[in-house]
Amino acid sequence: MKNVGHMDELKAQETIFLQTLLSRHHDPLLLTWCTCGKNNRKMGCSNCLDSEMLCRQCWLDKHCMMPPHWALIWNATDKFFEKSNFCHVRKNTVIGLGHHGQLCRDAELRRTFTSVHSNGVHAITLAFCRCPTADGQCSTPEFQQLLHAGIFPGSIKEPKTGYTLGVLEYYCQLRSQGKGSAYNFVHVLRRMADPFFMGSVLDIYINFIVVTRFHQHLDIILKRSYAHMPDDALPGEVECPYPNRLIGYLGLQCAACPERGVNMPLIFNVPNYLRHLVSQHFTLDGSFKTNLFFKRDDSSDTALTDGKMYFPLQKEFDAIAKSYAIPDEDKGIAPTLLYLVSSQEDHAFLSKIIHSVGDYYPLWQLVYQTTVFLSRSSISIGIPPISARLLPLLAIL
Repeated sequence: MKNVGHMDELKAQETIFLQTLLSRHHDPLLLTWCTCGKNNRKMGCSNCLDSEMLCRQCWLDKHCMMPPHWALIWNATDKFFEKSNFCHVRKNTVIGLGHHGQLCRDAELRRTFTSVHSNGVHAITLAFCRCPTADGQCSTPEFQQLLHAGIFPGSIKEPKTGYTLGVLEYYCQLRSQGKGSAYNFVHVLRRMADPFFMGSVLDIYINFIVVTRFHQHLDIILKRSYAHMPDDALPGEVECPYPNRLIGYLGLQCAACPERGVNMPLIFNVPNYLRHLVSQHFTLDGSFKTNLFFKRDDSSDTALTDGKMYFPLQKEFDAIAKSYAIPDEDKGIAPTLLYLVSSQEDHAFLSKIIHSVGDYYPLWQLVYQTTVFLSRSSISIGIPPISARLLPLLAIL
């Protein structure tokens, strides 16, 4: 009843809602003199709250630190507000890095850049700072300048695409809570930029999935305080902050949970009937299947957690997988086990249909389904069913 009453309350004000929303598409200050006294007001902002109509230059001055905002430019010919990128408000508009929005005096050629924010994909123009650094370098690397500005670079050498830290965090939460895919998220961002001509917006999907994966890896390291090297002892101390943690541990740390050597004594005596109160449990997921051993993954994919947590070192895993041989007592038990691929000398017929370990499972399914089909079809062709007293023979076979 409470929800129904709430909806009735909103429905009663439907006319006012419609009139107010329509009024946002027109402003009484349009084409009047701007506060600077130099030009007429022709600019609005679709992202600022209660934004004021301004001239082009005043709008740029106000939004010099907010380039992801969409500009609404009055189209005098067709009489409507046209959405535009920050750098399209005025010709030769450039966003400077390294000087809080101002251009560096030593800036070189300007570069077209694709900036991705939660409100869409933006085409802007950047000018990187070329001031020499304190350590004698010509300038700060371009990808590092983008990070200082709050933009995660899409590449290291001459980056041309970047993602605001806000959109990366938004996607991380959306994927964790809403289980949304990267493809659909990129699709929405492109439609936010241009819902009618989405093909004119740059497709960032391939670069996005690589950047988000690396960003989430860095986010884990930062939130687990591994950026401060917790495996090393603090200045003036002998032991590291968590002496009982494995090196490279990336698990979530809880200050309330008892941990020996951290918030409880390292050595203590507990009666047998209270030992369950001081215990540590390890859980491993053993839900693996043979048909998942050979996934069609990207062969150039790089492990970011190599040798950390429950993941073995890739070199050690490759060595074990290469030298592993199934014992004789484990062979022939079930088709889901890891069989060796038969050679033509051992099994001439089997080697023609089994070319990899992943082919055993489809073969077993084929044999199984064929047997089931024949057993169920035998009644239809006149073969009488087996009597109840002979059913135990099938289990023995």
